[in-house]
Amino acid sequence: MRHLSSTPGLLLLLLLPGLCLAEARQMDENVTYGYAQVLRASPVYETTRSRVPEQRCDGPSTGGNHCRTVQVEREERRLAGYDVEYQYKGEKYMSRLDSDPGNRLRIRISVVPEQASGSYR
Repeated sequence: MRHLSSTPGLLLLLLLPGLCLAEARQMDENVTYGYAQVLRASPVYETTRSRVPEQRCDGPSTGGNHCRTVQVEREERRLAGYDVEYQYKGEKYMSRLDSDPGNRLRIRISVVPEQASGSYR
């Protein structure tokens, strides 16, 4: 039977999830939430084209109908999201969102140093 201490690679693998969780907790300490004023929300549509087979038949004739398969181009327009312009503390921002946010948008605010260093000066 092997002991965990005799397999350092296994021990490291067991510790990694805990280390990542600790790092995520530390990052969450610098996060807060606020609300931005929505200035504009414009729907964005995507158009897709596809070719599908379709049966086309001529009118009845002596001996029955004459039918053939033809390729027909179909066009579909769907809502892809909303381009949203919003303002927070005098600064304007743009994002594409799945839905129309209304007149206020909840935002996540994160503060991190430009260059993170482990030492204090």
